[in-house]
Amino acid sequence: MEGILIHVISILLLKRFKIRDFERINLYKIKPNKAVAYICFIATFSFFFIGKINNEVLKNILTVLFILGTIVLIYYGYIFIVLYGSLVLKKNIGPIFVIVCLFVPTMLIGLVIIGFLYGAGPLRQKLEEKVNKIYPHE
Repeated sequence: MEGILIHVISILLLKRFKIRDFERINLYKIKPNKAVAYICFIATFSFFFIGKINNEVLKNILTVLFILGTIVLIYYGYIFIVLYGSLVLKKNIGPIFVIVCLFVPTMLIGLVIIGFLYGAGPLRQKLEEKVNKIYPHE
């Protein structure tokens, strides 16, 4: 709620002071980068090699890469879930999915895999095909 209020107040202030605002971008038009998805997927599975390494600096670097890669893939997965729910199912399933992930943490592994598949391309192509069937003019 606080984020929405800050967003609305900032838009009002920008209009009041006649400062040009950035154009809003549709979430569907943001396409994930395939190279970033592959790098994050490899970084996520670097966690399995941490125990076999004796160098502390390298362990810390792999831990940071694991955390960053996992976070990026979770965001890609969440974007796919929100887009799929809103464009195909016509329902806002994003907040419900977040609540389910909070109570069932093993769902995050599935979200990482969905995020990789969305970032690498197969789920993005399937989503575009479904959207083209529903909205042929776009």
